[in-house]
Amino acid sequence: MDREENSPDKAIATLERLLKISEGKPLYHIRATALNDLGALKMFQGDTNAAEQNFEKAKSLAEKHNFRDVLDALKASSRHLDESERMQQPAHRDIPSLIRELHEWCAHYPKLRQAILPLWYHLHHAEIWSICRSMLGVKFLICTKDSAGFRSVADALREQGDLFCWGLNFIPKQKGGLDFIPYPKEFLIPAGAMIATPPKNLGASKISDEALLKAVGEHTYLFLPIKDIQEKFPDAGMLGILGRRIRLAPMIYKMMLETPAETLIANNQICLPIRESDELNVADAVRAASENGMIPILSEQLPHSDDTTAVCDVSLDIPNANTSTESVQVVATAAKELWTNLLATCSASPQSALTEFAKGMAALLTGLSMENRTSARIYILRFRAGSQEVVHPAVVLTLPQTQRAAARQTS
Repeated sequence: MDREENSPDKAIATLERLLKISEGKPLYHIRATALNDLGALKMFQGDTNAAEQNFEKAKSLAEKHNFRDVLDALKASSRHLDESERMQQPAHRDIPSLIRELHEWCAHYPKLRQAILPLWYHLHHAEIWSICRSMLGVKFLICTKDSAGFRSVADALREQGDLFCWGLNFIPKQKGGLDFIPYPKEFLIPAGAMIATPPKNLGASKISDEALLKAVGEHTYLFLPIKDIQEKFPDAGMLGILGRRIRLAPMIYKMMLETPAETLIANNQICLPIRESDELNVADAVRAASENGMIPILSEQLPHSDDTTAVCDVSLDIPNANTSTESVQVVATAAKELWTNLLATCSASPQSALTEFAKGMAALLTGLSMENRTSARIYILRFRAGSQEVVHPAVVLTLPQTQRAAARQTS
């Protein structure tokens, strides 16, 4: 119930009580399940060491007593843990190269674009977040329900940021059947990719056989060496990717594929999944932002969250880029420094950091017309991430109705 209500701290406390009550009693299945669930929650909060310890304890119990359901659940937990640990690794590529790779892949096989995008996210999800975390500068995690809202905010703040991520909670929709997607031979195989051995003499013409369904098993995607693959796809390597038929919301395809790669790169824009869930709450957004050195931006209001509290807040105007005059650009450059200082100082002294930020913004707005201002409410929030208490800013913007309408029309 605590997990359903997005209260991970309460859920952790409940599971820890359950483990204490069951200690020394023959409640082995309950303990194994609780250890796996506890590990999953710890991993979600960023405490990968505690997560790994709990998974190992659960595995020991499950193997000893042959709890197949727990062992199956632990396989999924292990994959998520591997991805979480990869997200902590130093980045070896950059976002422009990955976006170009996506568009080149789709250009190779235009009829497979709808299958390639969810696969691209699956392969590079951890890597992209690692790249975002390692980037310097002001990074905004813009959490809006649609691409029009994202573009409104990104356009308004375009001179003040170095990266604009459209942060979404979305659940990839699984359709019936399988997709087979050729993998271009010049692309590097990402870390953590699963490579399977196919049945003998399996050619490209047999990609729908029952043998392939069996080969996929519980995995979402598998790299698969296919004999004679190049007869059907001459520009592919010797590997193809077989996976479940998954599709994303049309607005994600529209932004990531219908926007030219060089435009996304020039505007420093990318869409990223924050969590597989129907709705985004403030804890998800702020936690993802704090882990990756970003400033979360939400529209209209700050959603309620039981495990997040506001330390202090202030309402003010911030400059926007509705016009590109030289004076506005100078103001935006100075505003970027204020964002940087707020992020660097809010943890140690939240109130004074916010006060200095507000004073600095007020000074910058002198002489700016109303069309070059956007109303905002800046919060300093406190929440727990694993065993640590985190203090981090969050921004709620109120864009003018005309600006939102123009963005929707453009999108």
